[in-house]
Order: sequence, then structure tokens, then C-alpha cells
Amino acid sequence: MNSDEWQQIKTLFSDALKLPQEKRKGYLKRRTDKNTVLFNHVMQMLEVESEQKLDISDAISSEVSDLLNDQFTLKIGSKVGVYQIRTLIGQGGMGKVYLAQRADQEFDQQVAIKIIDGQSISNDAIQRFQKERQILADLRHPNIAQLIDGGTIENGLPYIILEYIQGLPLLEYITSNQLNLEQRLALIIQVCSAIDFAHQNLVVHRDIKPMNIMVTKEGVVKLLDFGIAKLLQSEQRPSDLQKTQQGVKLMTPGSASPEQVLGEQITTRTDVYGLGALLFHVLTETPLFSLESETRIKLEKAICDKTPENPSDIVNKTDNKKSAISGRQLKGDLDTITSKALQKNPQRRYQSVAQFSEDIERYLSHHPIKARPDSLAYRVKKYFVRNTALAVTSSVFAISVILFFTYIGLQSVQIKKQKENAFQEAAISNQVVEFMVETFQAANPIYHQGKAFDAELLLDAASEKIEQLERTPITKARLLLTLGRSYEKMGVFDKALPIIVQSVKLTSEEEVIDHRVIAKSLLFLGELQFETNDYINSIDSLTKSINHY
Repeated sequence: MNSDEWQQIKTLFSDALKLPQEKRKGYLKRRTDKNTVLFNHVMQMLEVESEQKLDISDAISSEVSDLLNDQFTLKIGSKVGVYQIRTLIGQGGMGKVYLAQRADQEFDQQVAIKIIDGQSISNDAIQRFQKERQILADLRHPNIAQLIDGGTIENGLPYIILEYIQGLPLLEYITSNQLNLEQRLALIIQVCSAIDFAHQNLVVHRDIKPMNIMVTKEGVVKLLDFGIAKLLQSEQRPSDLQKTQQGVKLMTPGSASPEQVLGEQITTRTDVYGLGALLFHVLTETPLFSLESETRIKLEKAICDKTPENPSDIVNKTDNKKSAISGRQLKGDLDTITSKALQKNPQRRYQSVAQFSEDIERYLSHHPIKARPDSLAYRVKKYFVRNTALAVTSSVFAISVILFFTYIGLQSVQIKKQKENAFQEAAISNQVVEFMVETFQAANPIYHQGKAFDAELLLDAASEKIEQLERTPITKARLLLTLGRSYEKMGVFDKALPIIVQSVKLTSEEEVIDHRVIAKSLLFLGELQFETNDYINSIDSLTKSINHY
């Protein structure tokens, strides 16, 4: 039964229903003109309508659909050309796919034979099927299922003979083999290669989804089903490659782009969106939009209005301990690549499938992707990840150079500091010597009309003089320490102790503490405290002295 015969059955059935029941049979005999097959089909439909009081659509679905399916179902064991039908291996959309075996004994070969589903017969469906056949004939690519032959079966409907792909659907292949991130992206790149080739031949696929992609046991991707593919007009401008005429909405809702939902112009960027949805699904093992939880209207609204979450966020929220991918791996570049491909406005997506594929390849080779700002820090980070061995060698060399110059710098600073300390020590020592010389000159009878001063009186005079001097704290501390030590040597401990305590205090108040000076002052203080039987404070001072060395 072809589409013209089916249209004739519908017309006869509709016209007969308008007549009284007793006149229907005679009417059909006149109209069918001894065509008993046609007469019997319509009469069966009328009998169902009379018994169950069904309307025309119910009658068609319950009886005629069965008749059509019977007419357009290839029987197991029947032949199509030189191939014998073995079993039904797939069904969906507008067609059925059968596994067939070459039966002429010339050589052994298995093929897949695709025909139109009986419930999808229409002139448009037949034209699309014939167009798919021609598209496949023009596309010879290792990642596209190859057309072997084609023709028409006895009832006049076209069929397609394709290479038989022994493998698994994309998602099943990924999960069953627990593919890691790099392996999944390598499969996406193969899909991109097939789609890019189709675009070069002016074909937009329009139906990129996991079930339309098979993977062989060797890991080779095979793109199937160009049933709703769109031929681009070759006379269009190369700059847009791309544009097709507005038309009816041919799509699979779960992977459709906003322009498909809205019935707007289809371009190669429509397939970029489809690849973005496929990448999202492969990375997250979750479809871009849920088909089960949404009505068709809500789903189409979500496609047009809802911004998808980043794949990394989806993976982080999913409690799947068996997953070979973590959200941390996806965060950053892969989130950015997916987001750019899924932009609602086609102009904001990647301009071609080649650009989309290139960014995935750049990610895999640790080069900066083009979908994000190319900052210096980002490029440097990618460089070091990409050149691990060179980076390690360079880093070791750089660190060695840095350590060397740091060491030299520290040595220079140390030498400079030691030099400054030496100059400072010399200056302080000179000032102490000068002060003590001046102090003891007072003991010379020449300057005091023959009178002599004992040493303690001279030290008392020196102590009073020190308080009046305008010296730096460190110089003043050294003078006090010298006087205190002098009192100590004379056994005048009561005068020595407060002077040495003051010396320690002045030394500790310096902005930059010289630990050697304060350690020496504390040592002398501890010795003096020991001599005066102040053992507890002596231990404390001596301990502090050790800590400053």
C-alpha cells in the first residue's frame, strides 16, 4: 500500500460515514470498482466504527495502523535485493532498521536495512527518506555510517542499505567501559569531525543525540540517522555557510536548539548547539533538559529561556561514586566551552564546529582555549602544564639561580652588617675610652692643686656626668656597663647593680636590638647578682643572656 492508496482509503471511509449504515456497502462497491482489497479495508474500518462507536482518528489508530504496519514490516526470512532479513534491530522516529545477511553466497556480509515505519507514511516522509538516501550517498567519512545501496520494496516505498555497525550507543559505550575524561572528549572530537565534514558538503544534521551515535569495539564513532538533515543552498554566501529557509519544526525536543523550537532559520550553528548538548550529556551523564519531568510546552520554554547549569556543578551535586569524572576536572575550561556552544543566540556560539572541536583539542593539549580571556597568568599556567618536563627543569634551574643570588645577597647583607657593626663598635669603644680617660684625668694632682681623688669618688663623678651626656642609647649603655663593671671590681656592689640594670634596659630599648650587646650586659648582670647572693634573678639573667646568643 502506497501513500496514494492510503489517502484513498481515508477519503472513502470519511465519505461513507456520512451515509446511513444500510447505504454504505453499495456506495463502496460503486466507488472501489471491483477493487476487493480496497473495499475490504474500508468495510473493516466501518464495522469497527459501528461496533465501538469510534471516531475517525480512533478507527485509524486501531485498525488501519495495524494494516499499514503489516504492509510495511519486513518479514523475517524475506529478501530485499540479495539480502535476507534476520531480525529487527531498531525502531524510532520515522523508520525501522533490520539486520540482514547477504544470501547470494558471493561473499559473507551483514548490513542494516532501513525502511519507513508504517505509521509515518506521508508524501513528506517519503521525500525526507529519499533525501536522506541521497545525503548519505554524498557523505563518505570514517565517522559516518556508509550507504551501501538503496531501492524500493514491492509496495513502492524506498529503503536504504547501510553498513552494519557492531558496537554500542555512545552513552552505553562510555558507562560500560568507564571512560575517563580524556577518552570521552576524544569521542566528541570524532563526532565533530563527522559533523564538520557534513557542513563542508552543505548538510546540517539537526538531530545530534546520543542514540544517533554508535561506537565500535575499536572505539570508532559512527554517526547515524540523517533523516531530518537539511541541505544548505550552495549559492549562499560562504560567510554564513549556513542559512536555510524557515520551515516546519523537525527536531528531537531533548537536543533541539532554540531556533528549532521557534521555527527560525537553521544554520550550521544549530549543530554547534547540538554538539554542546551532547558534550553536556557525555560529561555529566545527564541530559541537558529532562524529557520525563516536563511537558512539551515547558520543555520548549526551557530550551529557549533557561540557562543550563555548568557541567561541574551538575557533577558536584550528583552522588555517583562510580563516575570517572569529578566536578573539579570540569570547572573552568570545559564549563566555558560547553556554555559557549549552548548560547541561546546563535551569533554568540562558536562560529563553526571546527572552532568548537579546536577548543576541546586545545584543552586536551593544555593550550589556552579561545573561548575565554587570554590573560598572562592563564597562558603561563597552561604553558607549565603543557611542558611538564621542561617546566620542572626550568623551575629547578630558576630556583637554583634564585637561591644562588639570594645566598650572595644574604652574604652581602651579612658582610655589610658586620662591617657596620665593626664601625659602630669601634666608634663606641673610642667614646668609652675617651670618657674614661677624661674621668681619670681628674685624679691627676696637677689639675687639682695637689689634691688626689680616690677611685670610687671618680666613678661617682663619672656616673653623674653620664646622665648629662647627649649620647645614643647604645653608647650610653656601654658607658654605664663599663662603670658598673668598675664598681664591681672595687667590690662596691650596691652601686654597680643599678648601673648595670640601667645598661641592660637601655640596650633593650634600641629599635634594632644588637643581641650580642644585650647578651653581654645580661651576663655581667647575672654574675653580679650571683655575687650578691640573688641566685634566682641570677639564673634568670644568665638564661636570657644565653637566649640572645
